[in-house]
Amino acid sequence: MSKQEKMSPEIAAFENLDREAGPRLFLEIANYIPVSLEQLAADSYKRSSNHQLNQTLMFGTVTQCFPNVKVSENVENRQDFLQIALDEGFDVYVAQSEAGLQQPFRLADLVGQRTVLTISNLIKVPDPDFEQDRIVALGSIQRGQEILGRRYYNKSLDESSMDFKHQTPQTGTITYVNGGDKPFVRIAYNGMTITTTPGRLGYYSEAFPFQDDLYVGKRISFYIRSVEKLDKKAGFNLNGKPYTVPTDKRINLSGTLYEFSITRKPLLTSPLQQLKSLYLSHALCSAKIAKIDPVKGLLVEVVPSVQLKGYISDKLRKQIKGENFDQMDSFLHTPVTVEITRIQPNHETNFLNGAVMIQSIPNGFARDSNPKFVM
Repeated sequence: MSKQEKMSPEIAAFENLDREAGPRLFLEIANYIPVSLEQLAADSYKRSSNHQLNQTLMFGTVTQCFPNVKVSENVENRQDFLQIALDEGFDVYVAQSEAGLQQPFRLADLVGQRTVLTISNLIKVPDPDFEQDRIVALGSIQRGQEILGRRYYNKSLDESSMDFKHQTPQTGTITYVNGGDKPFVRIAYNGMTITTTPGRLGYYSEAFPFQDDLYVGKRISFYIRSVEKLDKKAGFNLNGKPYTVPTDKRINLSGTLYEFSITRKPLLTSPLQQLKSLYLSHALCSAKIAKIDPVKGLLVEVVPSVQLKGYISDKLRKQIKGENFDQMDSFLHTPVTVEITRIQPNHETNFLNGAVMIQSIPNGFARDSNPKFVM
């Protein structure tokens, strides 16, 4: 028996593959539309070509991102491509230049996300194993988002619409969280991308960071306040500033986009309302060490951004045997259990004065629970 005959299917499939051979051709990676769905694709493309906007939108999930793909054998043009599995049951391929004006720096970050798109072209491809030509579909996320965005924009101008003006909560999924100097959050919403700030989605502070509440994959509800029509020019980002990275593939993108202004706060209980309820109920509640101030001493946050003076109960003082909180507890915001003993409005400073009695330290001091931490 020859060596080839002894090979397993797995070995034979990967024998002598050269991953560094160079960029693949687009038609080498593209899947054909199933024959049974070719007419569906053709009808959708026809509606798109005839600008029948209400019938041309399609929805799907980004399943793959192919980098550095050659468009054809005789053309040196190379692009990244997204493969999108449509709800209708076939794949559509979207070039980076058509992947939307709000696409991330890394196109691959779109993998796994839902999106809206239109079919922009159908390519006939000879199939040696088939008696007739097969079809590959190309699409445009940018065109789909523009059509859908315009629909939401017109809806937002309609005073009778119940979906806007704080009437009906909408639901989306967080797809990206940036915790840098200018933090922002991206939310996938019905095939669109909404970019907003953490401050519009909740109440946060250093002791209660937004990253603990907002994370990729979380579904959140919100109200749409308004939809604004914007024009993006080539060479400028969505904020109207020139691109600072010359190799940024988004630099030449231009067109019309629709920016959503949203808020989640009306759906949440405000920190002051939470604090009032806890104070009146005499409840023991969880809190965090916010700061150790050289003048005010130990400051505790029961709710974000409201700092109350912290005192250690006699029972806890006996348990910790002379130990005390230090700057590591302030830095790591050590969890504590407290009872709010006093809340008093200070009309001179326009802030609240108050105090809590610390009853326990569930996880211990920071220096004990994080022994490897070095200040």
